[in-house]
Amino acid sequence: MTGTPTMGIELMNETAEKPRVLVVEDEAVIAMNLRNLLSSKGYSVIGVAAGGREALDMAEEHRPDIVLMDIVLHGEMDGIETAGLLKNNYDAAVVYMTAHSDDETLRRAMETEPHGYVVKPVSAGELHSTLRIALYKSRLDKKLRESEELHRVVLENISDAVFITDDGGRFTYVCPNAYAIFSRGRDEIMAMGRVSRLLGDDLYSMEELRRAGELVNIERTVTDRTGAAHSLLVNIKRVDIGGGTVLITCRDITEKKRLDDINAFQSELLDRIGDYITATDMEGTITYVNEAVARAFGARRDDMIGSTVMDFGDDPAKGATQREIVETVRREGLWSGDVVNILPDGREVIFNSRVWLIRGAGGGPAGMVGVSTDITDRRRMEAVSYTHLTL
Repeated sequence: MTGTPTMGIELMNETAEKPRVLVVEDEAVIAMNLRNLLSSKGYSVIGVAAGGREALDMAEEHRPDIVLMDIVLHGEMDGIETAGLLKNNYDAAVVYMTAHSDDETLRRAMETEPHGYVVKPVSAGELHSTLRIALYKSRLDKKLRESEELHRVVLENISDAVFITDDGGRFTYVCPNAYAIFSRGRDEIMAMGRVSRLLGDDLYSMEELRRAGELVNIERTVTDRTGAAHSLLVNIKRVDIGGGTVLITCRDITEKKRLDDINAFQSELLDRIGDYITATDMEGTITYVNEAVARAFGARRDDMIGSTVMDFGDDPAKGATQREIVETVRREGLWSGDVVNILPDGREVIFNSRVWLIRGAGGGPAGMVGVSTDITDRRRMEAVSYTHLTL
């Protein structure tokens, strides 16, 4: 079977918008014939220009999808120079036509990366097929450029540093934002040659990567150009991208580790305090308890997270209810007094509690925190003393 391939090229159906064509031809008879031929094939001829400057003016006004360009034009600009300006300024696809097909003309024309080339005299079938393929290629090129731009913007704005290397560890790609972690520009990192010079020699082995396909959550500490240490979480994956076979992403977790250390210190500190500390959201759902609370209720801290302070129980005859405490703090920002909690074994414990409203970074209510002291024995002693005094 012979003929022009048309698979996937659906450009001239009845519902599609007619492709806009600008004809640039300085011979009036040929230009008129081309206009009639293109119109008969379903194209919208938005203009016929006899010279380069006129073609640029028409392109500015009408924005053609494709330009049918005579290479040899009389005037200050020939067709090749005009085509270059049309492509750069208006993103128009260009199909050249000329009776001159010598090697030098072809070389100059190819430098402008046209979407097609036909030799005069042009037949209707050849021109139609060439334009259809050129339009198809142009649309694919635009989609590819849009995809590349999307990926560029994403890679420039993500917090992770992204590298691609070959099997030997040689860089084939360095993302623009690597400077944020390493204080080194992409060109400087590329000049380092191998990823081992940036992340160390023992990061991974190719044998291990081939076997697993992906290596995740590798912790690595590196020093940037200024001497500052950065803790990184590194993921490595097999790929096939433009000659690169290994994708490496680095997430700077330095600040997270610092905050984790602070939280661990604070948690240890709170666990060593004898008082009972409970934090909740604004509805009374528990978000934190220290070890003293978990020990008193004979439960694991993780099991208590997500339950509510109402589960602690209360005795309205001997103190405030949990609901009263929550509503008072939500309304007034503070509550203090005695509250009775009922332990899983049925024993009652009397706490003297102080509960505060906690505000978030934006100033709005974020939760509540309560600090309680077990005063059960004190209350019992007071009751005994009172009994003796009244006898």
